[in-house]
Amino acid sequence: MANQRLKVGYDTELTIRHAQEVKQQLAATMVEGGLELDINPDAAVDLSFVQLLASARQHALKTGCDFSLTQPASPKLRDILKRGGFIEGAMPGESKFWFHTENVQ
Repeated sequence: MANQRLKVGYDTELTIRHAQEVKQQLAATMVEGGLELDINPDAAVDLSFVQLLASARQHALKTGCDFSLTQPASPKLRDILKRGGFIEGAMPGESKFWFHTENVQ
């Protein structure tokens, strides 16, 4: 089965206010074949969204589901990642997931 594509942040903000909705979208869309997430680069984001994605990524790794972002983290998302401590000391594979590169520059 091919990866499904889910667009987020185009109709809603990616903040704590919409965390439950985004979580439900991720759970409903993440299937055996995988999920490719298309994040609106202009969407408002906060740490709750990053935590949802980190949790979804861990679930995907445990279940063998393919989970990826359609494009590298936007400047807004990158700022949240930096402030949340997700860039400094990133584990192997995290840079590739968030930034589509082996090393964060």
